[in-house]
Amino acid sequence: MLDCRALTVIAPFLFALAIAGCDGDDGGDSSDDDASEGHDDAHESGDESGHESGHETGHETGDSDGGTGGETAHDTDGTGETGAGGDALAQAACEAFAGASPQPLVAATSAGDAATSPIVPDGQSVYQVSLPEGAAGFIELQIPEWETTQVFFTDAAITYTISTEAEAQVPGAREPNAACPDAGISDQRIFFPHWTPATIEFSAEGPRDILLMVVQQAP
Repeated sequence: MLDCRALTVIAPFLFALAIAGCDGDDGGDSSDDDASEGHDDAHESGDESGHESGHETGHETGDSDGGTGGETAHDTDGTGETGAGGDALAQAACEAFAGASPQPLVAATSAGDAATSPIVPDGQSVYQVSLPEGAAGFIELQIPEWETTQVFFTDAAITYTISTEAEAQVPGAREPNAACPDAGISDQRIFFPHWTPATIEFSAEGPRDILLMVVQQAP
């Protein structure tokens, strides 16, 4: 009889412990599931962030590097240089002297008459200048704009001087044309600060028929 009463008292207590145990197991399972899902989410988020970040960074870096390379190549090409063979103007003069049909021009015999033998720096015309025998010859160059550099290509064997009213021109060195150094063509670049006619005087000595080309250099 005592045993039955003891069971009656103890049974509710055991039932309560069993229920508490079940609840604890469920909570543990829930915590494990939450932790597992959090890990998976963090893993997927890390993978996506790392993938997207790495992809975008690599893409942007590649674009930047590629753009720099293109600009550098473009700047190099944009210089107009042709290497050790001189610039584009020098090369054009070599080709013009070799293949053009020159315009005949008879030089005047005095500086006062130089305007009767005019030339223009159009970059296309090659003149065949006939100089007087045993005397200096004169022609006139029309400087069309202010602050320009005129490039003179002519026979390296002839000596010449250039004068203007203000005498403000700044001559560069007269050198062989680097684009065709064996062709006997000289290259001289002269800065003219003013719009003005310039008189070119060829010496009384040297060849009496010469080729001349004058080109206005781009600023």
